[in-house]
Amino acid sequence: MISDERIMGFVEGEGCFSIGIQRYLDKKPRKTEKRNKIKNPRILGVRPNFRITISEKDRRILDMIKERFNVGQIYVQDRSKIKNNQNVAYYYVQTLSDIIKIDEFFKDKDFHTAKGNDYQLWHKCIEIIKSRRHLTREGFLEICKLRDQIK
Repeated sequence: MISDERIMGFVEGEGCFSIGIQRYLDKKPRKTEKRNKIKNPRILGVRPNFRITISEKDRRILDMIKERFNVGQIYVQDRSKIKNNQNVAYYYVQTLSDIIKIDEFFKDKDFHTAKGNDYQLWHKCIEIIKSRRHLTREGFLEICKLRDQIK
């Protein structure tokens, strides 16, 4: 089992707390298939995520972190076609229920780098999402302002 201190070290060095804003096409069935008759075919969605990126050689660390949190997925990006680059492994968490578990872990942790500020901004966004205020114009704009401050 990996210690909380080691997890904090990897997160402060290689972790990323981010908020994605995505545009979704409204795919609800309509009586007519003509998209130009739909008044608002685009919906903006807020997608919080958490990621740790390291060399694929050290993937076992990500396996231990995934086992500790019991959420998320590990992906490998093949960079062998890029000269002098190594493959990269990602530990990635994006579903809201899993993000809430990650947020709970970091709530009482002390950060020693600027990553702590990123976490605090990310945490505020998660609180807005949990309260469903992100579905309002004001809440959505607040998340956008917070997101823009995350480095």
